[in-house]
Amino acid sequence: MKKFVANCKKIRQDRGISIEQITRFSGIPASRIVDFEEGDQNLTVDELEKLLNFYSLTYNEILSYKSFSKTMRLSLIAALLIVLSTAIIYRSQMQPDSNSATNNGVTTAVVESSPTENKADEVDEPNKQQVASQETDATDGQKLEKELEEEKAQDKVTFRFWGNSLYNSVSLPEVQDQDQDQDQDNDKTIDIVPIEQLDSLQPAWLKERNVEHFILNAGTSDIWTPSTIEAYQQLKKEKYNLLGLGTAPEVYEPLIWQVDAKKVGFLSLAGLIHKPNEVAERSRVGLPKAYIKNDVLQIVKDAKSKVDYLFVLIDWGKTWENTPNSAQKQMAETLVQGGADFIVGNHPFEAQDIAFVGETPVFYALGHSVSAFKKEGSYHFVLEVDFTSKLEEIRLKAGKVSKGKLDFTLSPEEKNEVTSLFGRLNQAEDAIKLEYE
Repeated sequence: MKKFVANCKKIRQDRGISIEQITRFSGIPASRIVDFEEGDQNLTVDELEKLLNFYSLTYNEILSYKSFSKTMRLSLIAALLIVLSTAIIYRSQMQPDSNSATNNGVTTAVVESSPTENKADEVDEPNKQQVASQETDATDGQKLEKELEEEKAQDKVTFRFWGNSLYNSVSLPEVQDQDQDQDQDNDKTIDIVPIEQLDSLQPAWLKERNVEHFILNAGTSDIWTPSTIEAYQQLKKEKYNLLGLGTAPEVYEPLIWQVDAKKVGFLSLAGLIHKPNEVAERSRVGLPKAYIKNDVLQIVKDAKSKVDYLFVLIDWGKTWENTPNSAQKQMAETLVQGGADFIVGNHPFEAQDIAFVGETPVFYALGHSVSAFKKEGSYHFVLEVDFTSKLEEIRLKAGKVSKGKLDFTLSPEEKNEVTSLFGRLNQAEDAIKLEYE
């Protein structure tokens, strides 16, 4: 038990998580966590289960946890030795042999030519090779530049919207692409993930696909850890598509994705912010505040003026409510008035209503895709939107919570329960298609 307690403390410290954050998300009193980490008292079975869910780890995984200092350091040393060995071997192979001569410190090969060789050809050949090499480099450069220009200019893209997900979770739920022949790196499916508890330890799931296949939405009220700013800066440096966090006024700019000839924009707004110092300012990284109607109206109008189609992603609503409140409905009307073409809300742990405000689809909440506090067996959704030069199809995929994340393999009885839930939530009639794995 001592090893388990010690490893729990190590995990918390390595992830840069405060005791207050654990208390906020688990309900375990801070004093109980402090005493537990110091070995003064044990947690109850219920508290222990909440802690395991919070870390998204099993009891055995915590027991076998190794901190960076013990494991990664050895791995890095081993990798460095391999690199040095390779460099030494390479240099030894490049040393001049007996048929080499040195002129002014430059090593050149001495080649014996036969009497039948044309000397002029010998002189011209290096020049020909150099010109050909330059032409090849120029062609490759042009191809690469063209590929980069066309990278986001695709004929058809599927934007996949997830519910809130813990950043440091081991993996995202597995969902089948619409085309079963598509591989995991299908460049026409873009995962839009609203993340919570952003910290400096990048999770494995972030490396499972290329950078351009993610849009990370950090505009959630529960984004903060002691290392959130550091992690944000690192993700920006690595060229991840990141929105919802930054300095003003840039944080209110839409992220733009080119689809066919259309500019599709994504604007993240935070309707819930815990502390005043978490709001974005010119000199401070923070969240894009969405409180005052006239301010929000202007923000959305400005974003819409820069794109052809605008998705607004907003963090709002009460945590445990399964229906949108009046504030959410009023904000949805403001967003539509400003020019929002599609609204995807999150924050509540439960899936909420699907409706239209005018001609704008509004998903008030999808539920959570990865969380330590969702009820086992509850149902939540992932939203997929096919887009060409216009919106083509809207699909919902239903999953059941299993060990803190969604499982999309449902039994016939579970599908019936989801169909009933969808019927209660869906006010958009036949505009939304419900799918199962």
